[in-house]
Amino acid sequence: MKPFLSFFRRGVIYWLPLALLLTMALAHLVIPDEFEQLSSLVAFDVHQRMAQREAPEDAPVLIVDIDEASLKQIGQWPWPRTIMAQLVGKLRKAGAAVVAFDVLFSEPDRTSPQMLMSLLTDRGTSEEEAKRLLASMQDPDEQFAKAIAGAPVVVGFSLVATTGKGNPVIKAGFSWVGEPGANPLRFVRSFPDAVSALPQFEKSAAGNGFVNQISDWDNVVRRVPLLLRLGDKAVPSLAAEALRVGLGASGYIGRYSGAQAAKSFGVNTGLNAIKIGPLEVPTDAKGQVAVHYARQRPRGLDPRYISASKILAGDFDPARIADRIVLVGSSAAGLNDLKATPITPDMPGVEIHAQLIEQILQQD
Repeated sequence: MKPFLSFFRRGVIYWLPLALLLTMALAHLVIPDEFEQLSSLVAFDVHQRMAQREAPEDAPVLIVDIDEASLKQIGQWPWPRTIMAQLVGKLRKAGAAVVAFDVLFSEPDRTSPQMLMSLLTDRGTSEEEAKRLLASMQDPDEQFAKAIAGAPVVVGFSLVATTGKGNPVIKAGFSWVGEPGANPLRFVRSFPDAVSALPQFEKSAAGNGFVNQISDWDNVVRRVPLLLRLGDKAVPSLAAEALRVGLGASGYIGRYSGAQAAKSFGVNTGLNAIKIGPLEVPTDAKGQVAVHYARQRPRGLDPRYISASKILAGDFDPARIADRIVLVGSSAAGLNDLKATPITPDMPGVEIHAQLIEQILQQD
């Protein structure tokens, strides 16, 4: 028995790697596409962890974080729109280049007159009396819309495969440069519907972009689209709109097969770049950018992050806000916006937008 065990142990050293090699070779023959995709993703993730992007010390993008401390101090989410109006006002006064919300404002404020009407009538107040009482109230949604109109604000919408609530108002269109007759959107993913911000917010905002982040089959976010399709219409992402508004551009230019030096040899190879103001951003055929993630730091030490509660309390240096792209989102676990990336299993979705914008500004 002992000689057999000794032989087995020695054999494992040689046979296990050989078995693994044979298994990989067989997988490559039987499922070549899936094997190639898996190999590519593994290589991509290893590279990301070994060669993370160097983030600039003077961060051009700031995240106003609806964090656990903010929820404890201000109250549960969603906050009253009067609070959100105050937040926008303080960021505008501090000189933010743009304020982009990685938040959906698709429902009226819970304390708005239209929401309180049914509550009053259900409790026995006559409809006329309820209207009289509510007529003297300020509508919190109108206050928020007014704050949005007074600042360079980008609101968001979500593209959905199920029934949404109508078409979002698109603030900037796309022009195309490429081979005549080719379809630049051939490979861009399409959605049938959207969940949009309330009409008064869309009307008041300087920009409007989708907040969707597309994961790979293993639920890891490696590539982020700068545009998607709503039906057959191209619509921009929140990150693209934040850059456009911040740079003062009026629209986008998409480059696709046959444009300038991009030779397609008669094949419609799809998109290869999106121009936003002076910045030309290389993309894949689907309009996606491979995110080169920067090394994460503890949020208390990360210069990208500042608690929303500090902004509302005025406990911050305005110089930290001035001329920066400001994204408003949440790292709170209870708000369910944590995503897996090649470098961490729980990155806040708003940071993915921030990392992409920062990468584009660095021309990385």
